[in-house]
This record gives sequence, structure tokens and C-alpha cells, in this order.
Amino acid sequence: MNEQTLEFVCPHCGKEDALTYSYSLHAQKDPERYSKLLSGTLFDYVCPECGNRIHLTYGLLFHDPAHKAMCFYVPDEKEVPGIIDSIRAAHNTEGGDSLGNYAVRIVTEDHKLTEKALIWSLGLDDKAVEMWKLTYLYHIIAHNEDFEADDSVMRVENGAYKIDFYRENEYLGTVEADPSLIPNVKERFLSRDTGVIENDLFVDTAWAMDHLTNLLHRPESSEPEDAPNQ
Repeated sequence: MNEQTLEFVCPHCGKEDALTYSYSLHAQKDPERYSKLLSGTLFDYVCPECGNRIHLTYGLLFHDPAHKAMCFYVPDEKEVPGIIDSIRAAHNTEGGDSLGNYAVRIVTEDHKLTEKALIWSLGLDDKAVEMWKLTYLYHIIAHNEDFEADDSVMRVENGAYKIDFYRENEYLGTVEADPSLIPNVKERFLSRDTGVIENDLFVDTAWAMDHLTNLLHRPESSEPEDAPNQ
């Protein structure tokens, strides 16, 4: 059984409660929970005593075989090294190469897990999406040098693609973005080897910035024509 019990106290009424949950989610085998993940409500719980909504925190392994993707949500960052070791061990054991064509990621915030699931559900490459979001961030910075974002999240609202920007978890603003640019961004920024070993387990804004820096500072490479202006 892949179930655990989380005990907690409602912050609104003080009622002690417990939730038995599965610490893995298979996108195709558990469509109800998958739908909740995509809508951002998977970790919400309604207190039966006072009726208030509570946002719970617990680790989860998300598995989407249809899109060859897997993401570990690890809210306790002290547990991240152990997860990394387990992933490396899976690669090194017999049959571990089956993970070779999978996108395997680690996130430490549940909204980032929701974003990963959304990206893959749309058939997109999360690395390309991070580079795409970065082009919008640099475009904003080019017109407002005081804009300092260290994180971004893609979402889809009524068919419109939007990017929310944050600085130290503080919301800064939203831009509507054109998803038709993603293939071009992928071709421009991900078609060449940067010549360094990148930590592909953490693909986020920081990863995109590092990737661009490594790409542009290769001695034999030149800046792509439509690279973001810094």
C-alpha cells in the first residue's frame, strides 16, 4: 500500500483531524486526483467542523507515463538529497535505463508540481517552457530594469497562456504569452550542447538562467539572433 496518514489541526477552529492519502499519483490511472492536481486543488481539504478550506502539505510522486514524465514533490528540502540518491540508484540498477527517456524532475512547492503536470499534459517540453518564460522576463527587464523576478509560473486561463512572476514568493505581475513561440525557443536554445553537465532534476527559472549563461559563454558559439536582451 502506498498510503500514509497526515495528522493536522485546523487553523480556523482547532479541530484535530487526519487524512489518509496516497503518496503517488498516476496520471492515467487516477484521473480524479490528476484533474485536481491540474486545477491546483489536490492539496486542499475542507474542514468538516467549520467548513473552511485548508491547504495541506505532503510529499508526492507524480507519474505521467503517457508523456514519459515523473516529478517528485518534496516539501521538506532536507529530504531532497535522499530523493536524488534514490533517482541515481534507479539509473544505476539493472533496467534503470528505462528512465533514460523520461523527464525526471524534483520540485519543492506544490504549485510548481501543478505547473509541471500542466506543461506535460499539453505535450510541451518543460525545458523549452522555462526558456520561453525567460524570454518574457528579459523583455520586461529590458523595459524596466528594476523588475527583479526569481521565479515564474505558467498557467492557462480560459485558453490564454499566462506567466506569473514572483520575487521571494511575492507576486509581481502577470503577462499573457504566445505559446506558438515555444517551438522556436526550443530550437534556438535547446538544440545545442552547452558543454557542461546540467542538473536536469531541477528545471526552473534558475536552471533557465544558468543554461542561457552557459550557452552564450561557449567560446565557439555566438548569441542566437533572437536571444533575450539582458
